[in-house]
Amino acid sequence: MLFAIDAAGLARDVAFITDGQLSGLCLKGLTIAEVAPEAAVGGPIARVRNGDRIEIDVAARRLDLAVAADELARRPAPGNAFPVPADGWLGIYRRDVQPMATGAVLLDLPVGGRD
Repeated sequence: MLFAIDAAGLARDVAFITDGQLSGLCLKGLTIAEVAPEAAVGGPIARVRNGDRIEIDVAARRLDLAVAADELARRPAPGNAFPVPADGWLGIYRRDVQPMATGAVLLDLPVGGRD
């Protein structure tokens, strides 16, 4: 997608926002990645629609979806966020790591790990 934005000559006019990771080779224009697993957990990114305004304050490190709370509540949440089971490290990450917005740290686990 970033290459398409750049190829269309829009890199200076369009921000690219994703909750995924990106290669450093594709960072052109304002690019915001690894926001959090927002879409997967039904957060605001999962509810963005064409025409929505997203306010970006780079200095304050803030990204806000400028849509009224009642409108967001009316929009359907995504279905099964993780249709494919994850084993190993990815499964541990999904289960035990908080989103970046809350520090991306491990959740409090009981002594000895999970039951």
